[in-house]
Amino acid sequence: MSADIKDFFLRSSINEPEYMKIHSRYYLEDIRQEYNIEPLIAEDGHDYVKIKGGMYGRKQAAILAYKQLATNLELHGYYPFPNTTGLWKHKTRRTIFWLCVNDFGIKYYNDNDKNHLLTALKHFYKVSMDNEGRNYCGLTLNWNYEAGYVDIAMPGYIKDLLKRLQHPTPCKAQYAPHRWTVPTYGSRLQMAPNKDTSDPLDSIGIRKAQSIVGSLLYYARAINKMLSDI
Repeated sequence: MSADIKDFFLRSSINEPEYMKIHSRYYLEDIRQEYNIEPLIAEDGHDYVKIKGGMYGRKQAAILAYKQLATNLELHGYYPFPNTTGLWKHKTRRTIFWLCVNDFGIKYYNDNDKNHLLTALKHFYKVSMDNEGRNYCGLTLNWNYEAGYVDIAMPGYIKDLLKRLQHPTPCKAQYAPHRWTVPTYGSRLQMAPNKDTSDPLDSIGIRKAQSIVGSLLYYARAINKMLSDI
């Protein structure tokens, strides 16, 4: 099965409060009305905030949430397996789970062990569950237990990416990311292609290229990495 902790970063706490200021121009009108912001704004136009717990965007949010999770799970006998990042075990039970931020990929052997882990998590967090273990870290897992294998996919990822990039649909199938020189097999002389004289990309073009490569690299690594782990 798989499980997911809701509002993971927001559930953490800090030992000493921190402070920041937010200029009032960044508040949208609906936020001003919903939370009655106006009385909280100082004369200099800023809202001064005292931070007492976890919040999105703080550089230490992830480590604070993880340390608190580790402390909470330790109370119920769960601990991270030495020398294997992300793998957790129980001191006496056979339960094993793979933790990625707030996503749990769980291997259990009986309902008593499953309920023990879920009870430990629900004692501190709001938890959603997938008893078939089909969803984990954005991946869709189709388990074929009888045949001994699992299909891993990310349905709709490429379609959504092409839509976000506004990539036009080609008139015919394209099997390479760019133009290339077809090799002449058997020929002793292979001519090098002409030197590319096109202008370098500007900052916008560079960021777009980085976005495309990063998105596709994530897709490839996510699926292939999971296959290698399994």
